[in-house]
Amino acid sequence: DGNPRRFDATFNCRSNKKRKAGSIYIMVVWKILGVFLIVFVGYGACKIGWIPTESSKFLSRIVVNIAAPCVIIHAMAEQELSGDNLNALLVVALVISGGTVLSWLIGLGATAIMKVGGRERGLYLIFSMFSNNGFLGLPVSYALFGAKGLFLMTIANCVSAILLYTWGVILIRGKQEKTGGTAPSNWKENPRNFFSVPILSSLAGILIFLFQVPMPGAVGDVLLSIGNMMTPLSMIVIGLQLTESRPAALIKNHRLLILTFLRLFLIPALIFAILFPLYLGLVPLRIPGLVLAISLVNFMTPFAAVTVALAEEYGNDPRLAAEGVFLSTLFSMITIPLGSLFLSGL
Repeated sequence: DGNPRRFDATFNCRSNKKRKAGSIYIMVVWKILGVFLIVFVGYGACKIGWIPTESSKFLSRIVVNIAAPCVIIHAMAEQELSGDNLNALLVVALVISGGTVLSWLIGLGATAIMKVGGRERGLYLIFSMFSNNGFLGLPVSYALFGAKGLFLMTIANCVSAILLYTWGVILIRGKQEKTGGTAPSNWKENPRNFFSVPILSSLAGILIFLFQVPMPGAVGDVLLSIGNMMTPLSMIVIGLQLTESRPAALIKNHRLLILTFLRLFLIPALIFAILFPLYLGLVPLRIPGLVLAISLVNFMTPFAAVTVALAEEYGNDPRLAAEGVFLSTLFSMITIPLGSLFLSGL
C-alpha cells in the first residue's frame, strides 16, 4: 500500500528473524563442538596414561547407576501436575513413544538388510531408536522456543529415558551365552535383571510426578549436581573407547554410516511427514505446533551418548557404541543447525 512505516516494520521483523536464526546456528555449532572437546579430553588423557582404558567400566557404572537416575528423578520432580502440564505430558509421551516404535521398526528393517546379528543387533537398534535429546535437545529447544519449549523437551527427555532404561536395556542385553559359569543376562531367563537402578529410578520419577512428592531443596541440589556429571563422563568414556579405534576404519564402516543417515535424516523426515497433517488439522486428532517442533528436535539429535556406558555395563560392545556416537555427533554438526534454521522459520 506504499506505507513506508509498514514496509519498515516488515523489513525489521524479517531482519530480526534472520538474526535470531543466525545466532541459533552459531549456538548449536558451539554446543556440538563442546561435545567433541570433552571426547578429546578423555582420548588424550588415556593416550598419555592419565586414565587407563579399563577405567571406562567404572566410569560407565557411575553414569548408568548414579548420574542418570539423578537426572531422571530431578527432572520429574521439577514438573508441576497441572491440567495443562498433564495434557502436554500425555501428548508428548504419545508422540515420543510412537516415534520410538517407528524408529525401532526402521532399525529392524535396516539390521535385516545389513545382516546384523548377535549382540550388535541390539546396539544398532538402540542407535536407531534413542537420541542425545538431553545434552543437545534441551539447549536447542530453549533457544528456539523459550521456557515452554524447554519444559516440553524435558518431558520428552524423561519419556525417552524411561524407554531407554527399560526397553533399551532389554535390547542391549540381548541373549548372551553363559561364560565362566555366570547366569545369562537375558531378562526373560533372569527377571531380576529387569529391576536395574535406571529402571527403578524411572519408575520412581513417574510416581514422584504423579503424586507430587515434595523434594527438599538440599536433595534437589544434590541430584542436580550429580546429574550434571552424566554428559561429561559419557563423553570421556567415548574418548577412552575411541583410543582402540582407527579413524580410517570408522569412516569406512558402512553400517554406522547407514544408521547415522537413518537417525539424522530419514527418521526426522518421517516424523515430520506424519505429524504435519495433525498440526494442520487435516485429521480429527490435532497437535500443537510446539509439540511438532519439539518432536523434530528430539529425533534429529545424534545417537544417545549414554549408549556407550550401557554397552559397557551390560556386556555389549562399548567400542562400537563409542564409534557410533562419535560418527553421528560429527555429522550432526551439519544436520542440527540446518534443522534448527528450518524450525525457526516455521
